[in-house]
Amino acid sequence: STPGCDDRLAEAVFGVVNDDDIPFTFDDKTTGVRDLLWFFPIEHSVKIDELETVNATVKGHPFHPRTGFPATVTHKVHWEDSDLRYTVTGEGDGPFPLINNVVGVPLFLRSSVWTLWKAQYRLAQGVNVAGPEP
Repeated sequence: STPGCDDRLAEAVFGVVNDDDIPFTFDDKTTGVRDLLWFFPIEHSVKIDELETVNATVKGHPFHPRTGFPATVTHKVHWEDSDLRYTVTGEGDGPFPLINNVVGVPLFLRSSVWTLWKAQYRLAQGVNVAGPEP
């Protein structure tokens, strides 16, 4: 662990993650059903206490499985062996797995260096907004 790598930084990193966890939108902090590019419906949820957000497909999304169970992309900021981690996990068994894997990686993964820099900048400026806007 590095000096300054503490819960305050974890919350700041989550704030940045929560700003950038829904592609093609500028109001990531709202929760509920959202349409990506007007025809990719997802449900976005935020678990502030767990530093986690989840995007789940809903009926009508091209990658929504026919089984009815949603495909999900989970963004999580967490501690592992005294190290601060940011993980993005995609799960599902919907159609077009190759396309989803190829397109999903650049859409959902954010540069960890950029995320950390942005979080440290916000802390230095006294800005730390981790949760959904009211």
